[in-house]
Amino acid sequence: KDIIIEAKERANNSNALFHIHLSETKGEVEKFETEHAKSPVKYLDELGVIDKNTLAAHCVHLSEEDMSIILERDMAVSHNPQSNMKISSGIAPINKLVKMGVRVSIATDGVASNNKLNMFEEMNFSSKLQKVSTYDATALDAKTTVNMGTRLGADTLKLGNTCGSLEVGKDADLIL
Repeated sequence: KDIIIEAKERANNSNALFHIHLSETKGEVEKFETEHAKSPVKYLDELGVIDKNTLAAHCVHLSEEDMSIILERDMAVSHNPQSNMKISSGIAPINKLVKMGVRVSIATDGVASNNKLNMFEEMNFSSKLQKVSTYDATALDAKTTVNMGTRLGADTLKLGNTCGSLEVGKDADLIL
C-alpha cells in the first residue's frame, strides 16, 4: 500500500504517468478479493491512485463496478492481447471498455510474455479476440483498432504532439 501511494506521488510530482499492471489473471484477482474483500481496481481507487495520469496494463478481469470506476476516473488501459494469450490470463473486455468511452491503447507488454513485440500482430489479435469473445464480427473494427495502436497510444503516453499520427512536423516510422 505505502509503496503504491509513494510511487503515485512521485509520478505526480515528476509530471509522469503512473503505470501499473492490474487485474491480469483470474487467480490474482480472486486471491486479492479474498484477502482484501474488494477488487484490485476498487482498492487502488480507494488509495487515490486511479486518475487520468494512471495507465493500467491488462485489465482482463474486471467487474461492472471496476469498469465504471475506470471510466469515471478517466484512467487509461493498455491492452496486451498476445501477452494475455501467452500466459492464458483470458480475454480483456476491450470492446465494452471502448464502447463505454474508456481510453484504451494497444501495447505488446514485454519480451517475457510476448515472443515478437509486433504492433501489427497486436492490433490484429486485439480485433479478432474481441470478435470471438463477443460473438460479434463488427466488434473492434479496423479503424478503431488502428487508432488504438497508434494515436491513442501516443496520446496516452503524452506523446501525441510528436507522434502517433501522420501529420506534417511529427515523427514517423513508415513500413510499406
